[in-house]
Amino acid sequence: MRIGVVTQVRNEADILPAFLAHIAAFADDAVLMDHGSVDGSAALLDTACRGRPGWAAWRVAVPGHHQAAFTGFAAHRLLRSGVDRVLFLDADEFIDLPHRAALAAALARMDQPGDIGVWHWRDCVPDRLDAAPLLGGTVWQAPAPSRYPKVVLSQALFRASGGRAGPTAGAHFIRDPGVPTRNVPLGDLLHLPVRSVEQMRRKVVLGSLAELARSDRGPTDTSHWAEALARIAGGAMGEDDVRGMAARYGEPGAASDPLTPDGLVARGFTRRTLSVASTGSVASTGAAVPAPAPPIDAWHAVADAVLQWAPAPSASLVLELVDGVLRAAVPPAVWPDPFLLGTPLLDLARTALPAGSRVLVIGVDAGVLDVRATPDLAAGPFDAVLVGDLTPVRLAAAHAALPPGGLLIGEGDAAAADPGVRATISNCLATAYGEGTACPPDTAWRAALDGLFRVEQSQDIGGALLRPAMAGRAGRFDWTDPQDATAGRLVAVLDGLLTRHGAVPPGRVAVVARRMG
Repeated sequence: MRIGVVTQVRNEADILPAFLAHIAAFADDAVLMDHGSVDGSAALLDTACRGRPGWAAWRVAVPGHHQAAFTGFAAHRLLRSGVDRVLFLDADEFIDLPHRAALAAALARMDQPGDIGVWHWRDCVPDRLDAAPLLGGTVWQAPAPSRYPKVVLSQALFRASGGRAGPTAGAHFIRDPGVPTRNVPLGDLLHLPVRSVEQMRRKVVLGSLAELARSDRGPTDTSHWAEALARIAGGAMGEDDVRGMAARYGEPGAASDPLTPDGLVARGFTRRTLSVASTGSVASTGAAVPAPAPPIDAWHAVADAVLQWAPAPSASLVLELVDGVLRAAVPPAVWPDPFLLGTPLLDLARTALPAGSRVLVIGVDAGVLDVRATPDLAAGPFDAVLVGDLTPVRLAAAHAALPPGGLLIGEGDAAAADPGVRATISNCLATAYGEGTACPPDTAWRAALDGLFRVEQSQDIGGALLRPAMAGRAGRFDWTDPQDATAGRLVAVLDGLLTRHGAVPPGRVAVVARRMG
């Protein structure tokens, strides 16, 4: 029997060595996907794959927590290659069996085409919350399984479904089985979602933002994280809080149910040793194990979060694997990159535009029209034009693309309310960031706008920091480079915050206008 594992990780370096040593004890094949980690997780996955021809480390380059799409894509690859059983495991999950033979015997009970293997999710709480629980360490185990199962997909069910069966989000169920199914209990899956207060804060904040980047999210999706966010925002999350969250992970109200160690005993938790199948080392093939990166500081966390703000609707998400990178085959987003059009402008656009609007997006590079639209969108006329940087030439192009009454939504340089402050900021940043020079505002678009459009709404936004910063780096700046993109987005976020609080004068203005006849 060929056993395959699919896992998706993000900033799990604290527990990955134990997890990788665990699956190395039984997995013939594995797809290990890293989704934008900044803590050294990707390097650990690469190391684990060396010397294991059936293992592959992928990078996920699609924003948003489209877990079902990612894991389903990987599972289908494994099943088409001949794998008999695919296990969907997170880095904080451990099969409570002592060796591969016991696992193979359990999986062999899935002997009918419609059989779905089911693990009982057993929440565990680390004995200590200052470090990851290593194999052989002590944890507190819940007295009963969670109501959330985890499933195993077989080759037989994959074929019976015509190649359509795949996991739902979280791999709690199988979608599109195509035939009558039967659940086959396999045993317990030990679940350790919380290892420290800092790890849980990071998981909740970044996970929540990744969920928000899913346009298909439901109103109750990850509601347990929403509760935890409120406690984090209030500075109230401590060890008892995360202990309570781990004890009732995913359940409503868990974030408001703190538990002491004595509280765990009162609820029937028992101490046990985390003893499961393991090779003892992630690098059992002899490859050197890279040292985990230092703990993620606040700025890295903010940058990582900001990078998630580029929604991709999973309903129309088509994935492809290119050189080990899982990406969207056809970027489906109608909205432009949030940096190109600042968040206030996007808010205006979402308010002004009805669903299904036909939108032309004019990008930031001079003379370049960047058209992003739904697949059925033909050439104009358009219901609206979004312009990332207003100029007379672009306004003329927008006017030609719109019918009378069509919407223009754009942003451009604002007249300097305090030229002295603006000049100081511009001179300092332009020279500090490299070979650039001061970047005075260009407000020629205002006169052109007045002759072509009727302004309905305008709003001062940031830009006093952003424009000179980017002008100084433009010659060597690459938005496809994660480090450059992180720096640019951080500047944009800080720019907007300082402008809204009056610390710097506004450098840009966002407008919503109608094309005149």
